Amino acid sequence: MPDITKQLTIDEVYDRLQAIHEFSESHPEEWRNEIARDMNHLVGRAVWWIETDHDETDQKFGAAVLRIVERVAEFEKIEAKGKHNE
Repeated sequence: MPDITKQLTIDEVYDRLQAIHEFSESHPEEWRNEIARDMNHLVGRAVWWIETDHDETDQKFGAAVLRIVERVAEFEKIEAKGKHNE
């Protein structure tokens, strides 16, 4: 898991959100696909806000989304598109 104590710049948040987007909706379990859809929606909205306004509020929101989505993906084993489920 990335170092969560470091304050990321808005560009770093944006780049990391872009790198993890988007999550696969092809898991064998439908509940994982539902979580993936929700996370895709959250990441997409955070990216949109950063692209639209690019201000401090968007940086804080994007960083919060990033922290939560990364943790949920790791904990629930939600794979990004292009990665194979194991």
